[in-house]
Amino acid sequence: MLYSVMLCKRCGQPGAVREGSKTFKCVYCGSRNEASRSVTVLEHVESRDVPAVIGKLKSARSKENGLIKRY
Repeated sequence: MLYSVMLCKRCGQPGAVREGSKTFKCVYCGSRNEASRSVTVLEHVESRDVPAVIGKLKSARSKENGLIKRY
């Protein structure tokens, strides 16, 4: 099964959305998002790869935020 990784419009956290879905619920803040209006980070991600992809995105974001806070 293929997924897209999209960002929540409310909190900006990445989430996996089954391809073809019209909406998705953010697991972090609980908001309902329209897939067509959300930022797509990656498409055609295999279900087995989703946790690693989201983990890498979150890691990159935390490193980026750490750099911003130091300056």
